[in-house]
Amino acid sequence: MADYAPTHTELQHFKILLSALEQGSYHYKVRTLKITESNARCPVDFSNASIFFEREQSPPFALGTLFRKAHKILSDYIESPNRNRPTIPEDPDCRKALDLLLKFLQNIDKVSESLTDASSRSGQECRWILKLAQHVFSQLSLNPKYKYDISEEYSATLRCQCPGKDTVIGDKCETSFGLENGWHGKADIIMTDVPVCEVSGSTDVGDGRSTPSERPSSIFGSETESNRSIELISDEKFSYHNYSQIAAETITFSFLRNKTAKNEVTLVPSIAVNKRCIQVHFYDSVNDVFLQSGIVPLTDPGDPKSTRLNTFAVCLIWLVLNHNLFCTGVEKIMKRSGFHSLVDVDIFSNEVKAPCNLEKISCQKWLSDEEWPDSVSVIMM
Repeated sequence: MADYAPTHTELQHFKILLSALEQGSYHYKVRTLKITESNARCPVDFSNASIFFEREQSPPFALGTLFRKAHKILSDYIESPNRNRPTIPEDPDCRKALDLLLKFLQNIDKVSESLTDASSRSGQECRWILKLAQHVFSQLSLNPKYKYDISEEYSATLRCQCPGKDTVIGDKCETSFGLENGWHGKADIIMTDVPVCEVSGSTDVGDGRSTPSERPSSIFGSETESNRSIELISDEKFSYHNYSQIAAETITFSFLRNKTAKNEVTLVPSIAVNKRCIQVHFYDSVNDVFLQSGIVPLTDPGDPKSTRLNTFAVCLIWLVLNHNLFCTGVEKIMKRSGFHSLVDVDIFSNEVKAPCNLEKISCQKWLSDEEWPDSVSVIMM
């Protein structure tokens, strides 16, 4: 553990963070979602997933509800009687994870600069998410190694595209998972056991299934907080189609992880991110609970033009990537999503696998073929 005592300003920032975890401010909250329909039993890629969601009437939960252990660690550290010798966790992994967060926040300006690339263009988004994995995700996780998609759009270089051209610590390999007769596809990045989906910004609200009041930037918090969020990321909203893909990946990966790793906490997260914001979804394939967090600006919310990473986004990433340490799982009062009633749970649980790189839909291309057999059946009238 680094011998590091927070300054007065840093201490105030930590207190605001702790308050957000407790009260759900700054979009640090989660809500349960109900799933009424899906094409989960069709052999389609995640990008072609279709899911209908229904808004639950129950109020959202503060994010700290899921991360009680992390809340206690941060609370003990912040409220230490001796500021020069703050209280640190006894568990070595928790102690190391806290050290990672503290060191990252100390160097947040330098990290932010590493993500900045004046030559980046819209066609280089994949390289950008690699930089994010290299300089942010890997630095906040106890397991820094990551896997990234082997598709051609990802550069084969062993150097990061940051200004410093750092050596990539991730592995270019297969990131596909899913079911042969259900949802399947590839994650952009997999951080140990957290899939990361890069989402393109969208100014629409889907295909008519969502109303303006349901837009992701205004689903949480007070009207003032929502308006501020709309101003910050009005050009980077996630569309209905984005959410279908994100949910399909989250649900399928939860079934995969709970099949291969028997953990006490069966709630599994995923991260959706673009250049302006980040959002986390969770699914518990055992208890059938689907959760969605608020959208958190990735960069400084005080300045839309700023490239400095937002502390709240950093801490959210830290919590999620180390969820095996910090997450305490779902609460009994959290409502079920209803997904189990739409599929054969045993099939989903047993047949999900990785890798699963299939294109079953291609076998249906004969429907559009122009070539027909020469012979025909004639029915006499």
